[in-house]
Amino acid sequence: MASKGVVTPASAVMTARRQVPGADVVRASLCRNSDALVYVIMALQKDGRIVQVMIDGSSGRVRSVK
Repeated sequence: MASKGVVTPASAVMTARRQVPGADVVRASLCRNSDALVYVIMALQKDGRIVQVMIDGSSGRVRSVK
């Protein structure tokens, strides 16, 4: 974890890759969602579908997979 309680981008990407095995991460953005920071990770699956994984920026836990 980085200073100031924010998960590193590399850690967030690794967490997203565990949620969507075999997919290629094409974008990772740190965004504000209400009062919280979240990473929005976009991953491209082998079949061409895009999956969005939201990671809590403070805890590193998965918030959603769409």
